[in-house]
Amino acid sequence: MIGYPILLDRLGLDRSVGIGLDDFLHTPIDYYEYYSTGGGGGEVLIAIDQEEEIQAFDDRCCLVGKFLTDRTIDFDAMRHMMASLWQPGKGLYIKELDTNRYLFQFYHELDIQSVIDGSPWTFNRIQLVFHRLKRGEDPRMVRFHKLDMWVQLHDLKYGFMSEWVVKHVGNYIGTFVKSDPKNFFGIWRDYLRV
Repeated sequence: MIGYPILLDRLGLDRSVGIGLDDFLHTPIDYYEYYSTGGGGGEVLIAIDQEEEIQAFDDRCCLVGKFLTDRTIDFDAMRHMMASLWQPGKGLYIKELDTNRYLFQFYHELDIQSVIDGSPWTFNRIQLVFHRLKRGEDPRMVRFHKLDMWVQLHDLKYGFMSEWVVKHVGNYIGTFVKSDPKNFFGIWRDYLRV
């Protein structure tokens, strides 16, 4: 466990950056701990919340999510695993709102955007479905009805390996979000990612 002054020094937080001491101390968190990601990846700040109620929080960089399972999720193991996978530069606060409903609060826009762009995410082979909170949105009332996933297209003939075909196939099987930027570079392409 580490105290606030030491924590802020280690994170390099000060009043001149987007997140400063005032922002950091007004989060609904009792204390923080560092979690080593191992393998030279450094450490990630995660928050431990001892209170049961959601207090006022900054909803600009928040995700609310749930896992597609009826089984109970080990909250501590999940919290450490997601922090290790995501490795947010400015820290991460995770709170269990209800059974299998979690609030993920990030402290920088780049961190949350990295998680959104890197989806889909799993924990113990269980899919995480999440939604980025909008201003004033109640995290307990969010409905989960969308899951982005990568689909591979194999055995396409030479003339069909185009962005137009990829978009139409994506819209046929669901809703096209984006294709892998590496799809159309290089000469050896066994498949395309949509």
